[in-house]
Amino acid sequence: LDRKGHVKLAKFGLYHMTAHGDDVDFPIGYPSYLAPEVIAQGIFKTTDHVSSEKPLPSGPKSDVWSLGIILFELCVGRKLFQSLDISERLKFLLTLDCVDDTIIVLAEEHGCLDIIKDLPENVINLLKKCLTFHPSKRPTANDLMQDKVFSEVSPLYTPFT
Repeated sequence: LDRKGHVKLAKFGLYHMTAHGDDVDFPIGYPSYLAPEVIAQGIFKTTDHVSSEKPLPSGPKSDVWSLGIILFELCVGRKLFQSLDISERLKFLLTLDCVDDTIIVLAEEHGCLDIIKDLPENVINLLKKCLTFHPSKRPTANDLMQDKVFSEVSPLYTPFT
């Protein structure tokens, strides 16, 4: 919270922690919040000539995924993936490429489907945008700022203290 009581989320900035914003060939971050492309980057090295598939490039949209996980946790009131060890978490996140609705799968996996179903549609849509598996289909941070969820919040909003 800032001095005026506004909630602030720390800028992840993981993509820009390297010299001059260069890509890294290893995952950085807490496993539960890593985007699938960051996990894949740690599994399939670009120098791996055995694999015909290259990992999706990580970048600023990887932080959008991480934000989506945080927003999901805030909406349901619990941390995700607590019952899974790190390797199971990473495998689970990579399997989300094969599902139609990431939000429903996450909710079912964590026993909070009833909570998710009660969320406003615009919040569900925001979560779906952030938690889109392929980064090329995920919104940018600027796109998110234009989302209906944020346009409905008055800039003069004063949170409870």
